[in-house]
Amino acid sequence: MKDSIDLSAIKRTLNEITSQQSKDTVDKMKLNYSIIQVEEDITKLFIKIGTLSYSAHKNNTLITNELDSCYKKLDLLHKRLESLNDRLNY
Repeated sequence: MKDSIDLSAIKRTLNEITSQQSKDTVDKMKLNYSIIQVEEDITKLFIKIGTLSYSAHKNNTLITNELDSCYKKLDLLHKRLESLNDRLNY
């Protein structure tokens, strides 16, 4: 006698696959959004560095501490960006 096909099991399996794919898509979208935010923060920081440098040059002042702080933040943002990209490409 021929085995009957369990359509409800197939439907459950398809729903599970679809649900997992939706979750994966949402996770990727969240990572992409986080990457965009970090890239915007990096851009803002470069603008701040440029503004500080120009102001210091114009006023003939030293801003070593301020620049060091900006560069430390920039390093952290680049590490965060690298981590997010690694997770996205995993």
